Amino acid sequence: MSESENIKIIKTFLANAPPGEYEQCTAALRSIVNDEDLINRARSETLKTWAEEECIVVDVEDHKVIICKEACQRDGIYVDPVTSSLITYDFESRIATPIGDQANMSDFAKELQEELTAYAKNAYKENAAAGVYDTNNGIVIVLRGSSISLKNFRTGKTVAKYTLSKSGSLEGKIVSIQHFFEKGNAVCQHDGDCNTTCSFGDAKSVVKAIRTFEDEWLADYKTTLEKIGTNVLFQLRRKFPYSKQKINWQQEITVGGGMKC
Repeated sequence: MSESENIKIIKTFLANAPPGEYEQCTAALRSIVNDEDLINRARSETLKTWAEEECIVVDVEDHKVIICKEACQRDGIYVDPVTSSLITYDFESRIATPIGDQANMSDFAKELQEELTAYAKNAYKENAAAGVYDTNNGIVIVLRGSSISLKNFRTGKTVAKYTLSKSGSLEGKIVSIQHFFEKGNAVCQHDGDCNTTCSFGDAKSVVKAIRTFEDEWLADYKTTLEKIGTNVLFQLRRKFPYSKQKINWQQEITVGGGMKC
């Protein structure tokens, strides 16, 4: 296999690392790939993209900031919407540093940021953060929370992204991904699409619309998980051992949203 083919495979592996497991995937590669330069090249070409796609949450002084493509101003510079300022982030050292410059944020974005920061802490709980970013057509919102416990063989995240137009339409998606890997390897993903309206310029109206949508999504999620606990083992016992029949989990356990196992 050529070097270009090898690095393509390595990059694909790293780019698809589960939440909080990029370094673990790198370590796994080092145990089977006897070429440190190749791995380092793959890291240099995937780490930033992976982190932005994951919407990782980092500490900046006394608060949390989301590193995502929506926050990226120019290479290495990100908006800290909590303080309306700009920061740099070193992906290898995982250190965020304020640079002293102010970000251009509308008064509405600042007000909405404050409201959503409080909402995220309450709704997303662990390692939670919110980001509000002005665009030419309105506002982009990113919400993120995660629970990473490598010693207990589980990682997971919930990320929501919404686009708020000046006409008041609120559209977006929330995705929860959970990875369990004790004596096995299981990934569970639950999605939900948002399409509603609220009052642009009214921060409380926007938060209310998001809360209503996410509460309904979470209720569906809980119902789905209950179905997994009561029905899934039965489906495995009934179908798989005897007929080797492929089980359509989307059909068997989905309630109100997209569950993939």
